[in-house]
Amino acid sequence: MSVQSANQQSGPGANSSGRLLTRVALALAAAVLFAVATILFPRAVGLYWGYYGLRDLFHDSLGLSEAQAELAGVVGAFFYAFFWVPMLWLTLSALVLPNRARRLIPMFGLWLVFYGSTPALRMFLGSDVCFNQSTGQPLQWYVSARNGTLTFYDSPGYDTSGVEKKPVTAQVCRIGRLLGKGIHPRLISTPTAEYFDGVTGFAKIWYAQDANGRISLFDAEGFDPHSGTLLAPITAEVIAQFEAQVATERAAKDQAAREQEAEQERKAREASAQQERSALVSLFAPESYPPQTVLMGGSATKTDDLSKEAVELILDEADKSLRSRGLLTGRVRPAVLTSGRFDRLLEGDPGDLVSVGLDERMRSAFLVTAEASCRSGEAVISCTIAMDARKYPLDRVTKLIECHETGAGATTEQALSRAAELIHERHPELLEGI
Repeated sequence: MSVQSANQQSGPGANSSGRLLTRVALALAAAVLFAVATILFPRAVGLYWGYYGLRDLFHDSLGLSEAQAELAGVVGAFFYAFFWVPMLWLTLSALVLPNRARRLIPMFGLWLVFYGSTPALRMFLGSDVCFNQSTGQPLQWYVSARNGTLTFYDSPGYDTSGVEKKPVTAQVCRIGRLLGKGIHPRLISTPTAEYFDGVTGFAKIWYAQDANGRISLFDAEGFDPHSGTLLAPITAEVIAQFEAQVATERAAKDQAAREQEAEQERKAREASAQQERSALVSLFAPESYPPQTVLMGGSATKTDDLSKEAVELILDEADKSLRSRGLLTGRVRPAVLTSGRFDRLLEGDPGDLVSVGLDERMRSAFLVTAEASCRSGEAVISCTIAMDARKYPLDRVTKLIECHETGAGATTEQALSRAAELIHERHPELLEGI
């Protein structure tokens, strides 16, 4: 009975010690196996723990330095291994054990962390990385719009509009960063003295050249907002071409301004001439004369009544003579006599007649200016008329005729009338050619 009691007291302790020794042995065996596998198959072990993939992710895709990428790979490999075992256990238990729904949510969370970490890191941290640091291959592709905006993609092919994506270049990446900061190329309309950086010598101005060879300058790197073409850094040759272009355009602009000014002046002169002609037409009233009319008019060189009456008598005698030949006559409008236009006609300037069209409508013109003086004798009164006559015959050759005659009569009226008759009797050349 004592032997049985001793066995009962020593049995549980012995079993516990045996299990502990078994676990230690298994752990040592696993450690030795892992060490051997690490020595013989380092790449395979590294792939299991995720170190190499994470290191390449941080170095090639996210742009970290090699040392930073290796450190990030070690840290990431720890969490990789930490999550891998419970993820595998939850996945298997969700498939074979009861209460599966309760295990689906943590299983999905572990799967999301395990397999979604790489694309998440690329999406949030790799948007500014354009090239693989190990191979130099592009990691992004782009499509440029006509207004100069860029759309970046993480894969080649075509966008939703069917435009082929282009692999990025170093310049396109720089432009993308500038656009991300809100820096867009702005057009420069005049030459500038600061084409290049004074320290680095790099270009501070970019340019685009259209199909016609015209150069446009911009203050930042990017794309031409009008054509969508990539801007190029300026060179000394382009500067010389641009300054020559500006000088040519300025000269053309000045010439256009002068031509516009001349055109405005011409239109102003035409408008003034048209207004003047309208005023002349209203003054001369050419439509009031029948065709082939002989236009007659006269003015006194003195303001006395004798001179005015002498002018009327001369014109009356001319009117009778012309009508006796079957010609139509018409008097110059009174407003013409007082406007100063009649004096121009007497001086031999037919411009007003031509301007209003009377030169085409009338047959001829007979214009006179005269003055008269009378003296009384014992039985008669004598009056002398001195006159100048200007006529416009059909050939429009103007002639000035000067003459004077003295007439006598019992009264002043008779003496003036006789003097007017004598003028026409003794000077038939006055109406010749009319």
